[in-house]
Amino acid sequence: MAVVAVLALSAPVSAQTDKTTVRKTAIDDLVEELRKELSLTADQQARVRQVLDTHKQAMDNWNRQYGSKQRELRKKLAEARESRDREAMRGIREEMQKLTTPRRALVENLEKEIGEIVGAEQKRKAMSIITRFLERMRRNPLTPVIEALEKMELSEAQKARIEGIIKDANAKIAKSDRPAVKEKTAADAIAVIRKLLTDEQKAQLDAAIRQDKLRRMGLGWLVGLEPTDEQVVRVQAIMEEARRKLEKTETRRERIEIWQETLETIRREVLTDEQRKKADELRRGFRGRRGRSGGPGGGADQPRE
Repeated sequence: MAVVAVLALSAPVSAQTDKTTVRKTAIDDLVEELRKELSLTADQQARVRQVLDTHKQAMDNWNRQYGSKQRELRKKLAEARESRDREAMRGIREEMQKLTTPRRALVENLEKEIGEIVGAEQKRKAMSIITRFLERMRRNPLTPVIEALEKMELSEAQKARIEGIIKDANAKIAKSDRPAVKEKTAADAIAVIRKLLTDEQKAQLDAAIRQDKLRRMGLGWLVGLEPTDEQVVRVQAIMEEARRKLEKTETRRERIEIWQETLETIRREVLTDEQRKKADELRRGFRGRRGRSGGPGGGADQPRE
C-alpha cells in the first residue's frame, strides 16, 4: 500500500497538566492510535515509535534534496494538462517516476519494518491507519469551507468578518502538525462563520462540507444526488465497515468485491428511489462519455484504503 511522506511528525505541541508541561507530537498521537487499534504492547509501541522517527528523518532528507524539484515538476505537469500537451505530460510523469523511486523505497521499508513489529496479519491495518493519519496531517480542513464561501454572494461586512476568522484559523492550523488540533480549530472557525451567514448561505456551506466528506471517502459520484446529513452519516458507517474488511484482504479481487458490495449496500440501504434513478442516469451518461473517448465503462470511484 502506498503511503505518503511523513511530514513534520515530530514538531512538539505543549499540553498543560497539573504539575508539568507534556510535549505532545504527531508521532505521539499516531502511536497512541496504533496502540488502541492494534492493542500494541509497550515494547511494540517503543519499536514503532523508533521506526516512525527514523522514517521521518529519511523523508526529511529526501524532501530537502528533491522537494523543490518535485514541486517544479508538479507545476509543469499542471501547465501541460492545461494546454493538453500529452507528449509533455508523458515526459514529466516519467521524470517524476524516476525522482520518487527512492521515496517509494523508503515507504516500502517502512511497511516492512512495521510488519515485523505487528505481524503479517495486522500489517495492512497498521499501514491503513498510518496512511489515513498522514492524509489528515496534510489536509487543511478549512479548504472546502473557503471554496464554498468564495462562491457565495457575501456582503462587504460579511467578507470583512469572515476573512479575519479564516486568517486567524489558518495561522493556527499552519502551526500545528496534529490532525486533532487542525480539525478542532477548523470546527471552531466554522461555528463562528455560520453565525454570520443567512439561512440560505448556511445551507450552501453545509452542502459543500457534505460533498467534501463524500469525495474524501472516494464517493464523489454521490455528490450529484444531493444527500442529506443523515444519509452522509449512514454512508460513513458503511464505509468504515468496508474499511475494516479491506484491511483483512490480500488480493485485488477481494478488494474489488468488497467495494462492489459496499456500493450496492449504499444504493439499497441509503438512497431513495429518486436518488437511485438519478444514479443510474449518471452512470449511463458516464459510460457513454467514456465509450466515446475510447475508455472503459465505469461510474464509481475506487476505494480509498
